[in-house]
Amino acid sequence: MTASHVALGVLAAVGFFAPGPALAADDRPCAPPVPHPEYEKVQYCPLSRGNVPVYANHDQGSGIIGHLRKGGSANWFFGYQCRGGTIRLGNLANDWWAATKADNGRLGWVPEIYFAGGDDFEPDAGLRQSCG
Repeated sequence: MTASHVALGVLAAVGFFAPGPALAADDRPCAPPVPHPEYEKVQYCPLSRGNVPVYANHDQGSGIIGHLRKGGSANWFFGYQCRGGTIRLGNLANDWWAATKADNGRLGWVPEIYFAGGDDFEPDAGLRQSCG
């Protein structure tokens, strides 16, 4: 079991207690938590595109371990977001990351620069802020 799996396990054990901060700029926040057969509760979040990379940790240097092939609101996240390494995509930049499971089954982190809505260096308004 990797450190990433341990970190995600700890986050999953904490559960959902409160939504993240409501941010005026995020007009497409993640949906409220829904039951999941394997992970108790998850949140579906709108992505701005498909083929989004999933990293081993919340830093680009940790390496890509998988992808989320579908865009839109087809993907779920554990409800946790953390500050980490800054990702730049064109003229956009963000240092918030959300925990998920890649399409290949590996647990990891997605840079929120791929989330629809929100501003640079802003967490998702619907995910519970758990660290950072």
